[in-house]
Amino acid sequence: MTSKEKLLHNFPCSGLSKYIWPMSHPPTDHKISQPVHWWPALRLLLYVLLATVLVLGRDHYVLGTGLILLRWVLPLLALIWCWRQRKRSKSLLLKTGCLVLLLMSPVEWLYGYSQHERLSKPEGQYGLSLLSFNLYFKNSNPKETIRMIRQESPDMILLQEFTHIWQAALHPALLAEYPHFKLFPRRGAYGLAFYSRYPIDDYELLSLPKSPFYAQRLDLRIDGRMVGVINGHFASPAIAVEHPDDFLHYYADNFALRQQQIDSIGVWSREQDYTLQVLGGDLNTSKLDPLYRHLRRDWVDMNDGLFELGSPTFPQGHDARPLLTLDYLLLKGQATRQEVKTIAVPGSDHYALLGRLVF
Repeated sequence: MTSKEKLLHNFPCSGLSKYIWPMSHPPTDHKISQPVHWWPALRLLLYVLLATVLVLGRDHYVLGTGLILLRWVLPLLALIWCWRQRKRSKSLLLKTGCLVLLLMSPVEWLYGYSQHERLSKPEGQYGLSLLSFNLYFKNSNPKETIRMIRQESPDMILLQEFTHIWQAALHPALLAEYPHFKLFPRRGAYGLAFYSRYPIDDYELLSLPKSPFYAQRLDLRIDGRMVGVINGHFASPAIAVEHPDDFLHYYADNFALRQQQIDSIGVWSREQDYTLQVLGGDLNTSKLDPLYRHLRRDWVDMNDGLFELGSPTFPQGHDARPLLTLDYLLLKGQATRQEVKTIAVPGSDHYALLGRLVF
């Protein structure tokens, strides 16, 4: 018997043996306690704090966009991290934090999705087609727009950035087929126009103190049922891009103004008793914007797709690839969506948006 074996035989305390026996060759029947690794725990805590801040700030103009951008990235990182740590640590705290990080943003998305407006099954089967198009006030190619309208032949046309020049070019070409109209031409990017095959019962221009004439509201009677239509051009965030030195200040003001526009229309729509309501136009609100969730609380997006992405409508040009959805056809009431598509029209910086439905 060696001297070490004699010492261990006389002192069988496992606590003493771990100091005497070389650490590179521990006894096979003894489990050495693992040291606590603080860096993985700290990193997980930072991930959880980031996700918590984003979820709690889901309505903030910066944090809400960050949440949308990272909504599926954070669970993916959590899944990878948990997989790597599955054998390194048996800490219940780390496992709990990992589970929280894995579920937090998907649960937030499911909660938001549960608040989305839903369409009711229509009592009739009356077909209706709508076209929304930002003409671009600097567009000098009206022939392509007229050709597109005649080719698609929508029942209603919602136009934005409608100027006196556009009125002179479009009105004579559309009047025969669209005898019912409300025109509000203005200089620059703020004019609106609505053309319809159906009579217009009531009409008003919607305004806010800091946003005069941002939308047209129209009542129509189609097949004996009331249809409400809003043709809007919401405040543009381009003003923030034009002031890069003070971007956040201008963007925050624009965000607040668009929220007022959306909330004002939402309150109005909930008070009405139409068979069908339509909100269309250039709403200057991308699907990466927290305000898009506000829209979905009252409206159903015709241009919806996997994870709410749909088809982008801006920018449009010779070399530009569309990146954002800014133009919408939103519905409320009794309807079934049939088709929606974007149409490239030379001369404009937006795609036209055509939707077909039955109600």
